[in-house]
Amino acid sequence: MSKTNKFMIVVYSEATSVGGVTNAISMSLLDISRKVRVKLICRKEPEILKWCNELSNGNVSCQGTALRNHFDIFGWFDVINLFRVLRTARNARVVHFHLHTPFSSIPAIFVVRLFTRARIITTEHYVTQIRFLRRRKLPIFLSLLREVKIALQLYLKKLSLKLVWRVIAVSESNKRFIIAYFGCLPKDKIETIPNGIDSTRYSTRQSQSRLRENTKLNIVTIAGLNNQKGHEYLLKAVPIVISTVPNAHFLLVGDGHLRGLLEKMARALKIDHHVEFLGWRTDVPEILADSEIFVLPSLFEGMPLSILEAMASGKAIVATNVDGTADVMVDGVTGFLVPPGDPSTLARKIIHLLCDPQLREKFGKEAQMRVINLFSAERMSLAYADLYQRALREN
Repeated sequence: MSKTNKFMIVVYSEATSVGGVTNAISMSLLDISRKVRVKLICRKEPEILKWCNELSNGNVSCQGTALRNHFDIFGWFDVINLFRVLRTARNARVVHFHLHTPFSSIPAIFVVRLFTRARIITTEHYVTQIRFLRRRKLPIFLSLLREVKIALQLYLKKLSLKLVWRVIAVSESNKRFIIAYFGCLPKDKIETIPNGIDSTRYSTRQSQSRLRENTKLNIVTIAGLNNQKGHEYLLKAVPIVISTVPNAHFLLVGDGHLRGLLEKMARALKIDHHVEFLGWRTDVPEILADSEIFVLPSLFEGMPLSILEAMASGKAIVATNVDGTADVMVDGVTGFLVPPGDPSTLARKIIHLLCDPQLREKFGKEAQMRVINLFSAERMSLAYADLYQRALREN
């Protein structure tokens, strides 16, 4: 494939902060950008724009476009940003949407399909969120309106999936979920490309003495402070844990719209001296090295890169048994899987590991080997590079 003045591949990311998904995108562009020109479209967030510009080189360029992240009626009237995406996509042979919610970017997919000849790829990072559309209890009238909206969303989602060339699931569980909800798709249209990480970035880091002061036993969680990640259940588990292990200390890495409420909850539970909100950090490998256990209490997942990072760091893990996470972990081998929304079971498994250093070490070694063998950055980037090359050949 020769280089060209036109953008051969356009990658659209809906990420609002630098983290697992942006790292995955960065790695997937490494190989293919050596062969063809790539345009990366990202949201107009300062942190994201900085990340996007850092990726720029002679064959990769970036564009900030604040396309609506979620599907709603106003997304179809976001004319200016839809036109910006279309203007870039018209010069592309492949357009790849990284979708962060089940119904996001549907208008853009329709526009690109109708007005360009580009092959469209979507990566469904959080499609299992569909299971939670009816989670909130509403009055009967509002519930009926919600049902109408959900029916329309599912119909348009199904139509959009018919328009794309390939649908990428980030785990086998997510692939099965997509087939179950949108069974009209040919099986060869859906592929699984698991997320991957550079494990050497985590396995070689040393502990920092600052976080190990006063013989604390650190339990770390790395996740955005939002409804998906289930921090409230972790906080409810903390009093149970510290009643048995008084020197347990919980480190919450990440930020989000629920931070204020979670901090208030920690004070109400009188556990604020055992819980530290660290915000977004750039020294995650060192924080993991300073911790005994990694915990992720999510209610749903695509494939959490924070789990992979903890595994690469050789940490035993307690996580909820949800799609994506269950594809990465092996219960009783790399850690423990517990039911989502169950603070007592979560606490019991944390206590089990805190009180058994040998088991922590055993789980950690198994976890490290598993991520190296199955979830490497090299595997993921090669899979995406192969996907792009196939799309270019067939277009």
